[in-house]
Amino acid sequence: MRIGRIDVLWNFGATLLRVASGILLLPLALRMLSAEDVGLWTVFITVGSFTLLIDFGFNPAFSRNVIYIFSGAKDLKSKGYELVKDSTTIDYSLLKGLLIVMRRYYLIMSLILLFVLLTAGSFYMSSILENYAGNYNVAKSSWILYILLAVYQMYTLYYDALMQGRGLIRRLNQIIIFSQILEISVTAIFLVSGFGIFSMVAGKFVSVFTNRFFCYRSFFDPELLDILKTQISFPAKKLFKIIAPNAVKIGITTLGGFLIQRSSFFIGSLYLTLADLASYGITLQVLNLLSSMSNIYISTYLPKITFDRVNNNEESIKKLYLNGLIAIAAFYMLGSAFLIFLGNPVLEIIRSKTLFVERPIIIIALLLSIVETNFVMAGNILHTKNEVPFFKASIFSGIAIFSLMLLSFEFTTLGLYGMVIVPLIVDLAYQGWKWPMEVIREFKINASDLKDTIKQKF
Repeated sequence: MRIGRIDVLWNFGATLLRVASGILLLPLALRMLSAEDVGLWTVFITVGSFTLLIDFGFNPAFSRNVIYIFSGAKDLKSKGYELVKDSTTIDYSLLKGLLIVMRRYYLIMSLILLFVLLTAGSFYMSSILENYAGNYNVAKSSWILYILLAVYQMYTLYYDALMQGRGLIRRLNQIIIFSQILEISVTAIFLVSGFGIFSMVAGKFVSVFTNRFFCYRSFFDPELLDILKTQISFPAKKLFKIIAPNAVKIGITTLGGFLIQRSSFFIGSLYLTLADLASYGITLQVLNLLSSMSNIYISTYLPKITFDRVNNNEESIKKLYLNGLIAIAAFYMLGSAFLIFLGNPVLEIIRSKTLFVERPIIIIALLLSIVETNFVMAGNILHTKNEVPFFKASIFSGIAIFSLMLLSFEFTTLGLYGMVIVPLIVDLAYQGWKWPMEVIREFKINASDLKDTIKQKF
């Protein structure tokens, strides 16, 4: 699998636009939307992230197994992986069976998501809108359209896994860049035209449909379609039983990660004003952008790391991990300086109605983001072994954060401070150091290795 610097650059651009589309629109959105609407949109995004739970870990499992197939594997395992030696033969029967499993699974999951969002999601949204001072009908219509969008995203969630598994990294990032430019353009036009929060949903709606259309056309080219037509599918039920055990473990891990990253916002929405949530929300958007930017290098090479696993190339994985650490350090140094010293002054210059949270909270939130980005990167590398050593720790951490967050709001006056202090303490107690240490031990990494890598870069 050939992945090079040009792919990193394309991934950088794609990630920048994908995560920063909201940031790039902030100057206009903050001027055209009230603080309530900014807070409401943040709630939309948070509820939409519920799709990660409905997926329950199958998407990364599907992605990893697609990579195994295109790497030459003739057999898929529920745990571990089959070593191959520069095999160029693809088992299309296995691929066809996996495609059937993915399509059936996401059809069921999308129907479940539709039910959940129409019932529990709409009930939650109605409670948020009780004291909403804006146009209630526009907000409600925006929510309905967002439900349809989230369901369609779930139904087609495996498209990215197919593109990555086939090694179409550059093409995927080009599609992402194009679709994100469309989102920014459509959203800006609607905002200027006075459509309020509906503008944010409309832009994302156009972006997602464009993305899925071109991903489908890119993966299922005429040659592949002709080959698949002649193949007898590997039994789908058997494949599902192979994939399910680790996928469920990742689902539990995802639930823990969701509780770690999102529970603070859900709980905070019950105790804080929409204006406070708006400040926290835009701060979180910038931190998510920073985390994504710092993770670009390793995410670009993750399919290659999986490929290197099945080809027993440990030295390559070690080098990529060290480069990933340097990328994290570089991005957080620059991003932290901007957010701490220039963040609110810049918002004041553009006459934003919403500012970032106060500086001490920003500093704690940055530390939390660095710790999470680092151990998530390590966890992703461990996961390429088709094992999930961190699933129990993740769910326990999530439960601890959820519980302590409730106690923080009920019995203390920490407010926004509690939303960043609680998850930081829980992370540092175990996961923050455990998984990076596991990677360091596996590949026998020492200080001189990191020093030599830095010297090569500078």
